[in-house]
Amino acid sequence: MILSSPWIIVIGSPNEVLDDAVKGVSFMDGRNRSDVALGADVSVVLKEDQRTGKQTRGIVQDLLTKSSFHPRGIKVRLQGGKVGRVHVIHSTGQSSRG
Repeated sequence: MILSSPWIIVIGSPNEVLDDAVKGVSFMDGRNRSDVALGADVSVVLKEDQRTGKQTRGIVQDLLTKSSFHPRGIKVRLQGGKVGRVHVIHSTGQSSRG
């Protein structure tokens, strides 16, 4: 008799398992500077909203993070002056039409 269990045994940390599962898949979640463009429609978490995770939607005016990657999201200034870290990219920036 064979008993099947509904349990799955994971060897390694959940993050390692997730990383292996999505290897080669590209997510535009705001952690890579190259994914965030001027004029992009994004949702950011403002400094004062970090505890709650409340997101504010806006258009990117300036990229403030200089490094190519930031684990908590690229810091941007939205049109209107609000500053936060990108969590969701809704659309890419302006096209470079001449």
